[in-house]
Amino acid sequence: MFNWIGEWFSSLIYTVMDAFLALVLFIIGLLPVMKIPLDFIESQSALWNAIQSVSCIVPVDTMLIVLPIILLMYSLDFTMSVINWLINKIPSIN
Repeated sequence: MFNWIGEWFSSLIYTVMDAFLALVLFIIGLLPVMKIPLDFIESQSALWNAIQSVSCIVPVDTMLIVLPIILLMYSLDFTMSVINWLINKIPSIN
């Protein structure tokens, strides 16, 4: 009996989402197209070749786990040093 309500609501949602998608694609179309320099692409292939040559000693999947952890530790260390520096800049805190 009320099947037409579901169909109407479904078509309304489809129309709204279609308009939203058109808006998003229009905004993305306004962005300039960036060309990746050839040197950057060549450097990435050289980096990948270096990683493949090391993979016989340390597996790449292990490096993909360890490297983000190391980067996270350095980031936390840097963040804590910035916070401590800011706290030390406050005159009333020693």
